Formats: sequence, C-alpha cells, structure tokens
Amino acid sequence: MSWQCGEYTIVPACRRLLRNGEPVDLEAKVFDLILLLVENRDRAVGKQEVVTALWGHRPITDAALSQLLYKARRALDDDGDRQAVIRTVYGRGLQWVAPVTTGHDQPVHVDPERPSAPLDVTPRPVRRRRLWFALGALVLVGLLSIWIVPRSFAPPAPPKQRLALLPIENGTGNHSLDWTTRGLSGLVASLLGTSRDIDVVDPLEAARAWTYTPPQGRDHAAHVRYVTGADVLVGGRLTQLADKLYQLTLRIDTGNGHAPATFVLSGSDPAVLGVNATARLRRELKLDPPAASPFKSTPEDAYLAATFARGMDLAMHGDWLDAKPYFVVLASGTPDFLPGRFQLAQAQASTDQPDDADAGYAAVLAQAQRQHQPAMAARVLIAQVNQADHRHQNTLALKIAARAMTAAREAEDDELLARALLASANIHARLKQTTLALQEHTQARALVAQGAIRALEPLLHNTMGFIADASGDTAAGIAAARAELAADEALGRERSSAIASFNLAYALSNSDHPLEGVPLLARTWNWSSQHHDAPLQVATANLLVTGLYDLGAYEELRPLIATATQLARAQDNAFMQARLLDMSAGGEYFSGHPDKALALSRQASGLIDPAQGPEDALQSSMIEAFVAIAVDPASLATIERRVEAIARRLPDPSAAQFNRAVVQTLANAARGDRKGMQAAFAAAAHSPDASRDFLHALALQLALAMHEDAATQAWLGDLDIESPQTTADTLRLYVAWADRRGDAAGARRARARLASLRASALAALAKVPIDTP
Repeated sequence: MSWQCGEYTIVPACRRLLRNGEPVDLEAKVFDLILLLVENRDRAVGKQEVVTALWGHRPITDAALSQLLYKARRALDDDGDRQAVIRTVYGRGLQWVAPVTTGHDQPVHVDPERPSAPLDVTPRPVRRRRLWFALGALVLVGLLSIWIVPRSFAPPAPPKQRLALLPIENGTGNHSLDWTTRGLSGLVASLLGTSRDIDVVDPLEAARAWTYTPPQGRDHAAHVRYVTGADVLVGGRLTQLADKLYQLTLRIDTGNGHAPATFVLSGSDPAVLGVNATARLRRELKLDPPAASPFKSTPEDAYLAATFARGMDLAMHGDWLDAKPYFVVLASGTPDFLPGRFQLAQAQASTDQPDDADAGYAAVLAQAQRQHQPAMAARVLIAQVNQADHRHQNTLALKIAARAMTAAREAEDDELLARALLASANIHARLKQTTLALQEHTQARALVAQGAIRALEPLLHNTMGFIADASGDTAAGIAAARAELAADEALGRERSSAIASFNLAYALSNSDHPLEGVPLLARTWNWSSQHHDAPLQVATANLLVTGLYDLGAYEELRPLIATATQLARAQDNAFMQARLLDMSAGGEYFSGHPDKALALSRQASGLIDPAQGPEDALQSSMIEAFVAIAVDPASLATIERRVEAIARRLPDPSAAQFNRAVVQTLANAARGDRKGMQAAFAAAAHSPDASRDFLHALALQLALAMHEDAATQAWLGDLDIESPQTTADTLRLYVAWADRRGDAAGARRARARLASLRASALAALAKVPIDTP
C-alpha cells in the first residue's frame, strides 16, 4: 500500500517519498518519522514513543529530535508556523493532520544519483557473464576505495554525550566541608573535561543553573537540562561513616526514562573520592579508560586535589579574589593540569592582574597545543579575545577569534565555535562591518538552535544589539537589549543580568532616553563593585559618566571617574582610560581650568595605539584639538598631521571624514584661513557622522576662541536651546558667547535650561545611590 497526501506519495515498500511522482531526497530517519506519524495519524505520538521507535533505548537530545522534525516538515513543504502536515500537540506529542488517502504501490523511478531513504529492492535477473563482470568490477572498486578513501565508508561516530555535574550535598554535618558541595563537582567536571569523548558542561555554568529557582513547572534537574543542554546529570551526596572515613554516593541520570544508576565510593579524603569518581564515571558511561590522572595516590596530591576543589568552590560563588590563592598553589604543584592553570588565569583577569593573566593564558595555550587538546586551546583563545576586546585592540582580537574558531572546529565543539563566532561578530559590528557580523551571527544562531545551547541565547541577543547599534537602528537595539536581559534573568545569571542591564541602558541612551538608563547603570556599578568585577565597573562608569555629564553633572561624578580611571589603568585598558580622561578634560575645561583640560586630553590621545584602534585615536585627537584651539592654537598643525596619518591607515578613508573635517576646521581657524575654515566646517556638516549638537558646540568654540561671530551666527540658525539633543557643554558655550555679545536674555534662557538638565541628572542619580569609595 501507499499513502497519498496532496502531491506527495509515501511508498513504504521501497521507503520512498515522492512529490508529483519524483523522489524527494531525505535521510532514512526522516522517512522513518514520516512513516511512523502517517501510520498513527489517528492520534498524537508521544516524544518517548518517537525516540524508542527511531533510536531504541539510546539517549537522544531534544535538539536531535527537533532537527529531525524540522527536516521532515521541510520535505513535506511544511514548517513549524503553519503545521499543515505535522502538528505539535501541546503536552501530547506529534500528530499527522493532513488528509491522506490509501492506494496501491506505483512504479517508482529510481535515479542512482539522487538517493533517498535506503532502498530494499530485489535486483532483476541478469545474464551470468554480466554478473561475473559486475562482481569483478565491484571487487576492484572496493579495493580501490580501501586504498584511496579508507575511512569514507566508516559508520558515523555517535554524538558525544553532554554531561553536567550538579552540586554534591554535604551530608556529613561538618560545615568545614561545605566546600565539597560545589568543589567536588568542579573537580570531577574538570577532570572529565580534559577528554575528547565526552562533552562536559562548564561546572560554573552548571552550578549557576542549579542554584537558580527554576520557573514554575520545572524542577532543578529539568532546569539544568534546559539551560545547559545536558543529556546526563550527575549528582550525589557525601556522608561520614566514621572518623576520617567518608562515603561518596553518585547518581547518574541519563534522562531516558530509566531509573538513575548509582555507585558508591569510600575513603579517608573527600577530594580523593572525587578523583577516583572520575574513572568510575567513565566506566559507568561506557567510555574508554581515562588517561593517567594528574593526581596520584599520595598525601601531597590529595592536598592539591582538595586545593583545586576549594578554589573551584569559591569561583563558582563568584569570589575570584579568594579563589586565586588556591589556584596559585595548584599551578605550582601540578603544572601539567591545564584546567587549574586556566582557572588561575581567569582569576587573575578578574582581579586586576591583566599582565599575569596574559602570560598565564599564553602558557596554557602553548601546552594545550603541544598536548593536542583543541577544546582547551579554544577556551583559552576565546578568553584572549575577551582580553583584547576589553582593551579595544580590535585587529588583534579578530586574529585571535579566527584561531579560536579553528580550534573549536577541530574539537568538534559547537558551543565553543558559537562563542568564537559571536565574539568576532561583536568586533566586526563595532568596526561597522555589519555584513560580516550578520554572517557570523547567523552561523552562531544555527549552532545554538541545532544543539539547544540555551546558555548562549543571551549572547545572541547581545550581538544583535551590537549589530543594531552599528546600523543605527535604535529600536532594534532596545529590543535586543530587553530580550538579552529577559534571557539572562530566565537563566538565573547575576553577572550576565548586570551586563544586560548595562546594554539596555546603552540602547536607551542612544535613543535619547539616557535618564531611563541611569538606575540600570547604578545597579550594574554597585553589583560589579561588590563582586570586584573591574572590567564591568569601568565600562559602566564610562557610560554613566557620559550620560550624566551631558546633562550638566560633573562635580558629583568626580569620585566615580577617579575610581574608574584607576581601575582602567590597573587593567591596562588604554581605551577606557582615554575615554575617562577626555571626560575629565571636559569637566575641567568648563570648571575654569583650560590648561589642566588640555593636559588631560593630550594624555588621553597618547594612550591609544592608532594601529589597534584608529577610529578611537581619531576621536581622541579631535577632542584634543577642540580644547587646544582655546589654549594652544599653535599645536593644531601637529594634531592635524597626526589625524591625516591615522586616516591614511584606514581601509576606508571616508570613515575618518568627520573627524578630519573637524580638526581641519580648527587648524584652519588657528592659521587665520577663514575660507579654508568655512569649507572644512561645511564638509563636517555634510558628513553622515555629524551631530547637530556637536556642530553647534564647534561653531561656538570658534566664536569664543577666534572671534568668528559672523560665521557662528550663520551656523547656529537651527540651534534650539530647549531641544533634548542640546547638551550641557553646548549650553555652557552659548552662555559664554551670549554674555560676551551682551545678549542677557539668551544667556538667561541657556542658564535656566542648564539648571533644568542638571536637576534631572541629580534626580536620576538619587533613585539608586552609587557606591563610591
């Protein structure tokens, strides 16, 4: 029999799906799913029934089933939105819903170049001579295939199991052993994670998912599976049998409907039990025997294993400062144990030791490559990308990201590959290379969907926010930031939620709603200060200061700027140092200290390497020129030459159009070249990067410094003192210009507007008090 469904025919006897009589290419399991559903079309087929029918008792991830369903629907010109053929019945399973009629088998045209589901067709009789010739040819082809492509017919390797270690209950009653709750799971996960035949969830990620209160209807274990995509969960309990005799009971839940498997270990040291549990776990999961353990059966190694577990426990609680000494001891005692040295570098990067972290990452990377551990190499490279990204070393970060992708592919680790792609996409977006960023984002999104890597969903939204910002789409940027914050809150990530709050505040500031973001930024600053998260503190301070400075607050922000500048210096973050110094320069300039302002802006310009961040160097030089016109006009020629040299390095010189035009305007004014000044000002005004507020401020600065009142009046024709786009700096310049011209009414209006802006800034600051030294 066959089944007819519109233009499709399903022929079970020869395992064919035909469309208008022509075979449809599809995999065997896809055909199996279609056949199962059409044969049982009177009801919904449950998920477990589908899995058992297609895979038997082998554990299968939700992602694998979803991918199979997607392919089946696509083969039938259906999709998850329409569900015209295969419908997902909530709480029950999958059901075939399209009308079907039965009929007799029809002749099937088989094209050997277009294989479909595997065929089981009896060959037609052939003459004996042709048969022997055919057999000889097959033997020859077989021998050649063994010689030329010896692995082409090997069965595909089964997907690696993904395992998450859950916190281990401390049932000893001894609170001095509370470190074992997370420390032992961190130890076992790190030991298992050095192997290539199993995919182990980052123990920090698993611990965060476990401790968060899951949504209604989902228990802790289900939430861990949801967040991490783990197939296998391993939890357990530590008890004390007698003095210096402990028992570790571990439970392996494969999530396939079977009762969890349990095994028990006993011994005199909890950390040694964790080490011994690693080999036992591998045996229970039917994995190959492990390589030699880095921890031997000696008191010294037992101490080192416990040291690592204690450090992991603190790291899982986010306390990198206290965790670091444990990793220092471990790295010294067991230098070949790469997870320990990697955690040390992470602790150093999180506690204002960027140079030590750089050296640590480099050493771990070199050893991981020597030992052929591509997954560890990929993790290190991604950490190095983040280090370079924090310093805005864009060129370097892109090179490292490309290496991280190569290592992740070699490790066959989709999660690491997706992370590397998203890191690269963020940098491309920052460089306005949105096409490349979108391509990488699309690749990463496919990997996340395919592997159900929900832990990366917030990062997908984060990257889309970068791309929206680069494209100037403020509405999309705000939507992406809100989605990122919601995803992080759903996953229970405190630090990520703090970062998402920062991103939402950034998106709001770009849509002319900076005050709405101030409480979010204050929350992020306070969290990062309490948790010693210096990189996040510096970035938050930069955005917070920028928004409130434009509203007229500066004196209140001095302690924040000073703290953030010191942190940026400790991190060797030249970009953020320059940004904060430029902000201080503006504050000093309008506080009546122009000489100090020029010194600060020159210091900022000298911090940025044009080879690594040409656009940042141009921006800083432009600010220096803006101050120099009033303090040291003769230095404008030097600044102009520097800007031209930087612009020539850009792949697209037009990207420097606005900065070059502004500096040329100021330099021509300093030379007394009014015609050149007006031409350069016009070029700046026509640049797509031009801000009307900045052009107004530039015109007023020229009027005050060079007495160019006639030109200024023409350039200020569209200035609206009450406009939300008019910043405090422009208003201050207008007050000074109006006072000099004797325009008391204009000066009074500008002062009133300044007072109103400042009051709104202070009111926003009062909503969430900022923790400052």
